[in-house]
Amino acid sequence: MYERIFKFYRVEDWIKSLGYSFLGLNVYESLFITNPLLFFVGMVQSFFLFSFLFSLNDFGDHIVCKEKNFIGNLIQKFILSKNLALLLCLIPLFLSIIPLVINFSINYFIFYLLFVIISFFYSLPGIRFRDIAVVEIICCISFYSLIFLQSIFFVNTKITLVSYFLLSWVILYTFSQEINHQIYHLQKDKKSGRTTMMMLIGNNKLLFLRISFLISVLFGFIIYIFFSTLRIFTAIMIFFGLIRFLYVYKFNEKSNFKRLKDKLGGIIEGVLYFLLIFLKI
Repeated sequence: MYERIFKFYRVEDWIKSLGYSFLGLNVYESLFITNPLLFFVGMVQSFFLFSFLFSLNDFGDHIVCKEKNFIGNLIQKFILSKNLALLLCLIPLFLSIIPLVINFSINYFIFYLLFVIISFFYSLPGIRFRDIAVVEIICCISFYSLIFLQSIFFVNTKITLVSYFLLSWVILYTFSQEINHQIYHLQKDKKSGRTTMMMLIGNNKLLFLRISFLISVLFGFIIYIFFSTLRIFTAIMIFFGLIRFLYVYKFNEKSNFKRLKDKLGGIIEGVLYFLLIFLKI
């Protein structure tokens, strides 16, 4: 039963992304030590929102594109009706109201609301941002950025210089990650009739991926020069950006881009940033 629930909400696909929430909750103070209960509530909130987002996305993909996925199979086999499947997708959203009320703030609510609205427009029939090439990748970056931001404002009323840096890292890292994701999903997207940003770029998609890593390196150098208090943070960003660039430098069209997703080192980089915050270096 638990396995089916995890598959329905695609927990395996986003569980690592809870790291963005972890960073946001602890960026101002070590909340997991000073207030572990509030920290737990904040993490659970992100758990609910990711469950809602990813299941709704699969539901929309099946309804609009007839994509074969776990939710689609349940509907096709008449185990679930479309309405019941949609209701199950919305249950985590309803549950997310509980943490929202427990520690309500207007700043947090704004980012929470943006996440929910974009999620609906991204997945469901109608405008469906997921099917608009450039808008799709902007939305994907926004989801992780909003999780990070709302985690900050779940416990704080202000944002620090380190928070701005980490937000920049989340944006740049997820940008590269989404480019790679679109490359290894290329054939699947073509079959579903979708047009992605990587399809528009065509034969230059691998070059685009390499450039995305170099952008983080360039950004790191600029911040290193102008913000002396962030030099250790930027040194880490530059190092990982170079490693990623060198790793994909010899890649070709037949390389394993799906495996690359687990090789980008985002967790290691995030842990290092957390240690700098925790140790106040």
